[in-house]
Amino acid sequence: MRENLSRADPALSDEAGDERLYLMGNELRLMGEWDQAEVTLKEALQLAPDHFKALSSLAFLYRERGRTRDAETLLSEWMHKRPRDPQELTQVAGFLETIQAYVPALACLDEIIRQDPEVGRTWFIRGRLLLALGRIDAAIESFEHALEHERDLDHAYLELAHIRTFESSDPMIAFFKRAAQTPDLSESAAACIRFALGKICDDLGQSDEAVEWIEEANTLRRNTISSARTDCGQLLRARLETPRRIWQAASPAPTETPEPIFILGLPRSGTALLERLLIHHPAIVSAGELPTLPGLIQSTHLVQRWRTFEESHMPVPEEDLEALRETYREALQGASGALSGSVRYVIDSNPLNFFEVGIVRRLFPTAPIFALERDPRDVLISLYFHDFTHPDLAFSYSTDEIVSFIEAHQRIMLYWTTLPVPGMRTVRYETLVTEPAVMIRSLLGFLDLDPDRLPTPKDLSVRVIASASDWQGRQPVYGRSIGRWKHYAASLLARHPELSRIGFTA
Repeated sequence: MRENLSRADPALSDEAGDERLYLMGNELRLMGEWDQAEVTLKEALQLAPDHFKALSSLAFLYRERGRTRDAETLLSEWMHKRPRDPQELTQVAGFLETIQAYVPALACLDEIIRQDPEVGRTWFIRGRLLLALGRIDAAIESFEHALEHERDLDHAYLELAHIRTFESSDPMIAFFKRAAQTPDLSESAAACIRFALGKICDDLGQSDEAVEWIEEANTLRRNTISSARTDCGQLLRARLETPRRIWQAASPAPTETPEPIFILGLPRSGTALLERLLIHHPAIVSAGELPTLPGLIQSTHLVQRWRTFEESHMPVPEEDLEALRETYREALQGASGALSGSVRYVIDSNPLNFFEVGIVRRLFPTAPIFALERDPRDVLISLYFHDFTHPDLAFSYSTDEIVSFIEAHQRIMLYWTTLPVPGMRTVRYETLVTEPAVMIRSLLGFLDLDPDRLPTPKDLSVRVIASASDWQGRQPVYGRSIGRWKHYAASLLARHPELSRIGFTA
């Protein structure tokens, strides 16, 4: 293969040896020739140990193959050989953070700060890593340093607000209120400060003041982020108008280990919490909130193509189904590193997969699906008080948009229950919060796993979850979030009468 590449592109032979080997190795990696790519990239690094592109390509190769420990070792050794360029160290730190190698990532940030301590964003990323390591006090200090150097670091304000529960005597409250009056802040930073103040007032039980701040925050966000409501309606109609028989598997699909578990539901309905509890079992790992399935469905126009086959009275080609399964499984393995023979399940916790239960049913007929259900009024409060800054969740900045999204979720989930979907089980958020051990024991039985490692009270305390709900995932499991909507019903209904559609009453 290497000779073929070299002959196919004579220009490669004109490059220096290390650059030529890097180009060949990177091309082999992109082609999926992983073993040969690894050999070639290592040869490039033998010739030039500081060839950063070759180093990066090899690290990506390791991650793609689920060898995150090898990627961590490779980059850690590179980092400690000699002083490094801050730009390269920043890229390496970001990569290490994605594979949850927080200690070496922190070492990268510390070296950058040693070379230049005046960059606020470096302090912010360092604080995020310290938070991931559970070093709360050091993280707070790092976020404060970040804002000293750069007042427009929007999410540093949010991190500081969500890192702890506030009491009325906390001196940081005055800091946030002063920050809200700072002139010439970016619109994003101003919004984040107001989300932070809304959270602080929520901690203090000052519901009317909390609503005032949150209303301002969401107004600012709506000015800069477009709504996804139209897409939501299109997805709903496309699924409801598709003939039901398309979602039925013509023949049993092969079951491979590890098998995917889909955790889905409305955002802020407890998907991150359930993921956090299940991964304490040694047979379960997580790939996080994978965008792969929705991305495949959109990029391949899958639903439209399947409907064309149906209208032509032809079955969906089995090779089409198998190609989709294979692509998805590769993404699942790459994100989780699930190579151990003891792993039986890999979690995909993308909550928005609730639109795709029919496709999951067709591709993976036996895959477990845990559908989270939570009081929609509490979901709305949690969404409206949270700053996601993600296009898929842009609806969360408008109560009318949230209500429409909740109604779409209710309609599509009712539809899926009529298929039926044998592997789908409803999980009530309220039960999960109040009786987590009972719920997890039941779900492990459903998965045919021995409950040999139920979460302990310590397991239910602070832990970082790699998702849009990561702040929620750091919090202890407790019932304060149940019925939270009641504190805000009167104030919000006066502004947004559409909330009565999902049961809000003053």
